[in-house]
Amino acid sequence: TGKQQTTTERKEQPKQRTKHQEKQEPKPVITLPYIKGITEKIMTTMKKHNINTPTKPYTTVRKRLVHPEDKIPTGNKCGVIYEIPCKLCKETFIGETGRQLSTENTERMCRRHTRAVKQEADNTIKKSALTNPIMTGTTHGSELQKT
Repeated sequence: TGKQQTTTERKEQPKQRTKHQEKQEPKPVITLPYIKGITEKIMTTMKKHNINTPTKPYTTVRKRLVHPEDKIPTGNKCGVIYEIPCKLCKETFIGETGRQLSTENTERMCRRHTRAVKQEADNTIKKSALTNPIMTGTTHGSELQKT
């Protein structure tokens, strides 16, 4: 009976709201990764400025175990910038390719070590003052015999 009166009395009393509660602005929130020693100092500084700072784990089990994609091996990547040293000399090649890096790597060799340059050098006749007239078709046989 005594209990029933107090509960009914409470229901009849209107709740009083103060203007102070209505004007209260929400605290700004900054979520921080938890790093031992550092996060605590930041949290105390933020608390002085009335900023709420919840923390979250820096590394989680999910981040350590789950990888959405397998890593692509370096040789199979496309669209990369590369630096390849020549195996036969000290030159270094820097370039960009849209193809796989392994393809680019096998083709990339110092220009003076390629087969095409060696064949070009073999096919080029060394010209001198004596062989030049013979190659052009003008013969100076008499001059050659005199010397």
